[in-house]
Amino acid sequence: MKAARLLDQPVLQRVVRQVAVRGQRHLFHHPRAVGADGLDAERHALGHVADRLARHLCAGGQRDPKAHARPLVGAQALGIARAAYEYALEYAKERLQFERLIGSYQAIAHPLADRAVDNDAAQLLNWWTIQQIALGTKDAAAAVALSFWWSAKVADETTRRAVHTYGGYGVTLEYDLQLFFRRAKALPLVLGDPTAQLVEGGRRLWLGDRK
Repeated sequence: MKAARLLDQPVLQRVVRQVAVRGQRHLFHHPRAVGADGLDAERHALGHVADRLARHLCAGGQRDPKAHARPLVGAQALGIARAAYEYALEYAKERLQFERLIGSYQAIAHPLADRAVDNDAAQLLNWWTIQQIALGTKDAAAAVALSFWWSAKVADETTRRAVHTYGGYGVTLEYDLQLFFRRAKALPLVLGDPTAQLVEGGRRLWLGDRK
């Protein structure tokens, strides 16, 4: 049965949007998410999400259980990236250096602008992936792989840029940014190396492997 018969596009969009918000506001602000057991708790939570999605989503004969979780984990990674970007943007508007706001310097402003474009592009790719899943298209599996890779890449680069914007403060425990930085690196690895999904997407698109 095609995914379009199980979940319509608005429902999928709502699920992914909720997970993205959770990635931004819940998992990474909750005190229990901090510490040695944080990653284990996230693995358990993501496993639960993957099980729920797998029960409702049948992506054209795919037998990789991790594939069902990748759109959700990608949405979470984007929630982290967006939060880190907003933190850095607000800091750049407030922090004075040499009697000028640091956001007025090109070395700060231009990389942040690049990260804003990357975040919007990743969000659009996520939405397009959801559409492909809902419609049951032949490129749905490739879209899942590519959007997961891009979301993970954007989350990593955005949080690193945010830490650079904060300077030394970005890695101190007094600021939440260090949580975003660590989680952006650890979260995608729950489902394996994101770079491998770039190869997977290429194999499905250009080598004709649709299974």
